[in-house]
Amino acid sequence: MTEWYYTDNKARQGPFGEEQVAEMIKTGAIVRKTPVWKSGMTEWREAFSTSLNTYFENKRPDIKKPPSGDNVQAAGVVTENSGAVDNSFAWGIVGTWAAYVIVNSIFLVFLALAVIRFISVYSSYLSRGYWNGAVIARFFLLGFYRRNEVVALSVISLVLCIASAFLAWTDAKRIAAYKGVEPDKKEQIFGALWGFFFAIVYLWKRATKIGDKKRLQFWICLAAYLLIPVIVGVFAFAIAIFGGLFSSGMRYRYW
Repeated sequence: MTEWYYTDNKARQGPFGEEQVAEMIKTGAIVRKTPVWKSGMTEWREAFSTSLNTYFENKRPDIKKPPSGDNVQAAGVVTENSGAVDNSFAWGIVGTWAAYVIVNSIFLVFLALAVIRFISVYSSYLSRGYWNGAVIARFFLLGFYRRNEVVALSVISLVLCIASAFLAWTDAKRIAAYKGVEPDKKEQIFGALWGFFFAIVYLWKRATKIGDKKRLQFWICLAAYLLIPVIVGVFAFAIAIFGGLFSSGMRYRYW
C-alpha cells in the first residue's frame, strides 16, 4: 500500500493511505501546492505535480458545506480552478512567435540579397577601375536596404513581441488561478519579459510549473524556430535564382 506524507508548514504529517489522502484533498486539508512525498520520490513535490493530481481534477465544489476561513482559497472551490489548465494562451504564444520568426526570416532574406547586391556593385566598380570609397559607400548605405519593407517588418516584429509578452503575462495569471493561489507579480513580470524576448524559455518554464511532461507547446515553438527560417530562405533564394537575380545583366532587377 502506498504511504503518503505531507507538510502543513509546521511539521511532517503521515503516513496516510491513498484513500485518506484523497479524503483530505476533498476537505481541503491538502491543496494543490501542499508538499507531499512517498517512497520512491527523490524530493518533496507539490501535490498537483504528482499522481494525486487526479483527485484535484475530479474534485468539485461542495455547495452545501464550503470550506471556511483560510481554506476557501486553498481548496480551489472556484469552478475554473477545478479543471485542467487552460492552454489557449500558450498556443497563442506559439502562434505569435511563429509569425515573428516568419517576419524576421523575410527580413534576413532582404539583408542577404542586399549584401549580394552590394558585392555585385562593388565588383563592378572595381572591374572598371573605380576605387573611390565614397562612391562605393553611397551604394552601400543608400542601397543596402529596401527601406519601406524593413520599416514595416520592424514594426510588425515589435507588435508581435508585445503581443507575446501580454499573452505570457495573462497566462501566468491564469496558471495561478488554476493552482488556487494569488498571482505572483514577479512571476508575471518575468513571464512577460521571456514572452517578449524569448518565448521558448517561457514555454519550458510553464510546462515545468504545471507538471506538463509532454511540453507540446515548447517543442512546436522550437520546431518553428528552427525550420521556418530554412523554409523561407530556400524558397526566397529559389525565386531569386529562377527569377534571374544572379544572371548577367539582371543583377538590379529587384532593386
